[in-house]
Order: sequence, then C-alpha cells, then structure tokens
Amino acid sequence: MKKIKNNIGVRAFLKKMGFQKDASVLQLDNRLMNSLNAEGKIELEDVWRSRWEGGFSSMLDMYLVPKNLKQAALLFSQDYSRTEESMKWVSEKVFSLKPKSIVEMGCGCGLLLKYLKTKNPEIEIMGIDQAPNLINIGTKLTGVDLISGNYLKMTPKPSYDTIVCDFGFDSQDYKIPNSPHKTISIGDVKVCINCSNAYEKTFSPYIESWREWGNENSNLVLTGRITSPAIILAILKIANGLGWSLDMSQTTILSAQNNHTKDWEFFPGFVFKSIKEGKVEENFQKIYHMLNG
Repeated sequence: MKKIKNNIGVRAFLKKMGFQKDASVLQLDNRLMNSLNAEGKIELEDVWRSRWEGGFSSMLDMYLVPKNLKQAALLFSQDYSRTEESMKWVSEKVFSLKPKSIVEMGCGCGLLLKYLKTKNPEIEIMGIDQAPNLINIGTKLTGVDLISGNYLKMTPKPSYDTIVCDFGFDSQDYKIPNSPHKTISIGDVKVCINCSNAYEKTFSPYIESWREWGNENSNLVLTGRITSPAIILAILKIANGLGWSLDMSQTTILSAQNNHTKDWEFFPGFVFKSIKEGKVEENFQKIYHMLNG
C-alpha cells in the first residue's frame, strides 16, 4: 500500500482503504461473495442461510468471513455512513485530548487505528478484537501487533491515556431485562429503573474492562447505538462509580443513514474523563433531550 498523506480526510481515507460509499446492500453482498475463495463462499452462505431461516447468527459470525482488507472494506461498507461519521468524530476527540497512547476495544481490522497513526505518527496505538482474521488484517495495515481475543476475558495492560470504543461491542449481547417495569422520574425524564439496574449488570464488565486498560488519568471515547434511556443511565452510573465523569462539553449526538432501511439514526458520542464530578442525573437528562430534541 502506498504511503498515505497525513492531511487526508476520513472520506478520502476510507476510499483508499477500499470502502464503497454509494453501493447498495445487494451490490456489496455480491462483490463480497465474488471476492471469496470456494471455502469463503460456503462460510458466507452458511451465515446468510442461518439468518434467512431464522436461526442464530451473531455479528461475529459475519466478521469472521473477511480474510483481507478488500473483503473487510466490502463488508463494512454496508455501514458506511456510520463508519464515516463515528471515525470523524472519534479522531477529532482523540486529538483534542492529546494522548500519547490509545487502545481501541473491538478494533476490527484496525481502520481507525491506521487513520489516527497516519494523522499523528507519534501516537502509540494498540487494538483488541476477538475476530483473529480481522486482527491479522489490522496488524498488516497498521504495522503493530494487535491483540486477538475477547477483552472481557483478558488480563489488561494498564497504561493507555485514552481508551476508545467505537461500536466495539455487539448489541446482540445486551441482556434484555425481564423484571417488572418500574418507571421513575429523573427531572422531567421518565425511565424504568428496573431495566436500568439490569443493564448495569450487563454493561459493568465492559466498562470495568475498559477502565483497567487505562491509567489513573485516562479518558474514554465511546460511541455505539446507545439510545435507550435505561442503558444511558446505566452507563453513566457505572462510569461514575469507576471514576469517569462525563464531559458534556465534548459529548454530542451523531447521525448516520442506515444503508438497509435508509432511515436516519441518531446515537451519542460520549467523552469521559478521570475527574470526580458526580452529575449523573443532570447529565442523563441533558443527553436524553439532545437525543430527543
């Protein structure tokens, strides 16, 4: 791969990586299938068949399909709008925080890490993902020995200034609460406290793991389809308990068009800093109104 200029923008970078912005879902599926060898074609057909027949197929099953950068770009192009939007925002936040080192939790094939390293060659990067094929691609792409494994089950290497999680967890892993609903009011916002408490149990291992990879002054830059009031409240409470307070001046709402439905989606971009503030309920109300305003 030719050297990438450090003044490159996100859209030009994704194009150089092989992303296809204007292709339809069907076109991307066909191009991905045609790029695979015989074994890969069978693997992809099995994943599709499982979904068509109503069986269980996790996103990890799909992520295990690509074996090179071209194939990964075709797969992730199906989420092009979100990828461009979150990469642009995350990189802006990372550079504003001026960390010497970052680790990305759920780094996929290392696209964000490659972009950050291209923009700032001095920054130390590391990434973790449980799809070994994507880690192989990312290691070649970044020139760094990225880590293959489930960060929830790994011994952390605490030292990083900024922890990044850009859609680095699977929403299918959310455990939907089955407890009776109990609605409470936090200011002018209503939320099911039983659901929020249940989501705390689900998300605690994630945020605890992210925290352990940082140092006492580390920051967290987090994006994902986190739109349920119960989940937002849970995340703020967990982070606060671990010494991470939300920086509302850096937190925002991002938007992207779903390539499948063509609907616009809105999701938060959180920045947490190692400060003791404790404004969980106040910040919860602000985020809710930002999402629903």
